[in-house]
Amino acid sequence: MQCLGTQEVAALTYVFDRLDSLDQDTRNAIFAAVDEVPGKSSSVMVNPAWLAEAQRDSLVWNDAASRFGRMADQAGGWGRRELALSCHTARAVMADEYGKEPETALAMLDEAASLLGPDPILARVRAKILWREKDYAGALPLLEQAIAELPTDGVIEKVFMLREAAICAGEVGEWTRAQAWFWEGHIAADAGPPGLMQAMSIGMATDAAVANTHLGCYRDALIQLVGCVEKLPDLDPDVSLNNAYVHRVVRHTILWVQSKILGEINTIASGEPVEMLTGACSNPEPPEAITSLPLGPLEIALYMLAKCDLATGGDAGIARTLDARLGDRTIPGLETSFRFDMVVAAIKSGDTVSFVEAVIRWLDAAAYLHRHRVEVMAGDPLTFNFGRIPTLATEQRSDAVPSDAAVTAVRALAMYSITAERPFPAAELMAGFQTHLGGHHPVVKFLSRLAEVVPVVDATSSSTAVLSNLALGAARGPEDSLIASIHLLELTSRTDYRRILEQLVAKWIAGEWTKVANTQQFGIASPRINGPAILAAVARSKGDLASGADIVLTALPAVKTKLHPDLRHRLEELRNESKSEEGAA
Repeated sequence: MQCLGTQEVAALTYVFDRLDSLDQDTRNAIFAAVDEVPGKSSSVMVNPAWLAEAQRDSLVWNDAASRFGRMADQAGGWGRRELALSCHTARAVMADEYGKEPETALAMLDEAASLLGPDPILARVRAKILWREKDYAGALPLLEQAIAELPTDGVIEKVFMLREAAICAGEVGEWTRAQAWFWEGHIAADAGPPGLMQAMSIGMATDAAVANTHLGCYRDALIQLVGCVEKLPDLDPDVSLNNAYVHRVVRHTILWVQSKILGEINTIASGEPVEMLTGACSNPEPPEAITSLPLGPLEIALYMLAKCDLATGGDAGIARTLDARLGDRTIPGLETSFRFDMVVAAIKSGDTVSFVEAVIRWLDAAAYLHRHRVEVMAGDPLTFNFGRIPTLATEQRSDAVPSDAAVTAVRALAMYSITAERPFPAAELMAGFQTHLGGHHPVVKFLSRLAEVVPVVDATSSSTAVLSNLALGAARGPEDSLIASIHLLELTSRTDYRRILEQLVAKWIAGEWTKVANTQQFGIASPRINGPAILAAVARSKGDLASGADIVLTALPAVKTKLHPDLRHRLEELRNESKSEEGAA
């Protein structure tokens, strides 16, 4: 059994020479005993010698490569194909990893194939060399062959092979295959001995989420990421560098995914944009410097994922189950933001029940934020205080702050419904809010006014009357269009819901004045001059409030209504917003 576990390549050469001097029957008897050892006997026989020298920093790669070439010939002469393959692959590893001569290593593998014929073991080693050289297109088919044909009894080898294949697929833009292989690697790592590859398993699942994000499969990516977050508490970041790394890289990935879903350009602490390298999350050799980076509470990651879930329609179920996931570890500052986002999501979806429920929860948060705004804004983003937002008593929900919050949300819903050409469910909303707030709450009274039939508006009409008129769908002339456009601009510019209303309102104004210029020339002054001017303003619209204000100001000479100088100045301020932003950029 001195064939096994040899600690020097020269000593292994001596063993091979001794075996070569024996007759075939004696040699076969020795190998019969060697083959009884668990694992791949050829690898157990060959690899410890060069690994031990590498660890002692005494490996002379070209001498070792020469010796392994000679041992490969000996093993081939004995009819020991697997042993010969192991020697050939060790020879190539010497040239590639230790000699830094990949071309020489590839030539050695060509020689091995000419002697022994094609083999998935040789393909696997060739793929690894190409992968290390970043020749992903060349490595990909070889890795695919190896995955299909090689027996992978060892968890580590299987996971690493799947990881390399996934990285190759991602680097050539084949994200579907990349996702599948990353996820298969995650499953394979989970199936290994407990704790052996726990960090790698989470890393591979996170890499799969990155691939799904590239594919636009946000729901699947979010489900994978929340699963990773929920496994992290079982992984002590202080135990090993790999644990510390995966804790941080999962959080970093969530930030990157959020930037993709929400269209935001997020930056890391250094000010650089958030980026993701293919396979970065399952990096088996992370940098030591990663441990110097801060590690915020995992609850922050859950809030970020819930925000992304809301933005994508809530299909991942993270927002809906956030309370249960957090338990008593809610963060009031983030909770207020999340509850506002719940209202935003309900406005966009148009679901009346969800909207009422979201607004009721938002009232508690709005009141809390009003009382604690300074401390919420001044809080350290990595050391949040945990705590519950108090639930308001029924009578407290009629106080000024929650009442204003409710009315503002309903007004935003009305504006969204009008500009998105969606029915505004005033009656259903009144019934829903009465159940929670009673019939005398300001928001119920506001809805009652919105539900009134207002067939005609003029320059003296209130914004509520104008919204009622628009929701009714009454016919409009140019003067009505002017009044409606001004009210929509003014309301949108001053609301916290501007981010979801701005494009819709700008689009509505552009469509409204296109209709006026094309079909209502009889109702405007100097149609041959003002009509083309209006259409030119529409054509240069950028889909923002500045463009909407530009259209309205361009349309003023075409209508009879005269604006108060203060109002005109306000419209000019809105129009100049885009110039200010361009100057800042």
